[in-house]
Amino acid sequence: MGQAYSSDFSKEIFDIVVFALSAARITADEPPLYGSLRLIDLSSKIIKLQELVEKEKADKFLQRIRQIIEEKKYLVMASEEEFIKVLDQLISECAKELK
Repeated sequence: MGQAYSSDFSKEIFDIVVFALSAARITADEPPLYGSLRLIDLSSKIIKLQELVEKEKADKFLQRIRQIIEEKKYLVMASEEEFIKVLDQLISECAKELK
């Protein structure tokens, strides 16, 4: 049966680890851009974890990045070109935030 978790945090960590491990395996059989999809999905999950822990103190910039990811991640299936533009947009936004 399932693991009993002491907290939502522990469950989220477990979910992220399982996602990363299964993504590592499945990307061996998928088109290369699906690996990019899985990495941005993982990024979204990590940001969600921060929201769970930090609650109202969660980073607004990262929340916006997560929103973009969630809205646009499946573009990879419709238009690889548009998906790559989203990846470029996310990187550009993060680079601006670093300055």
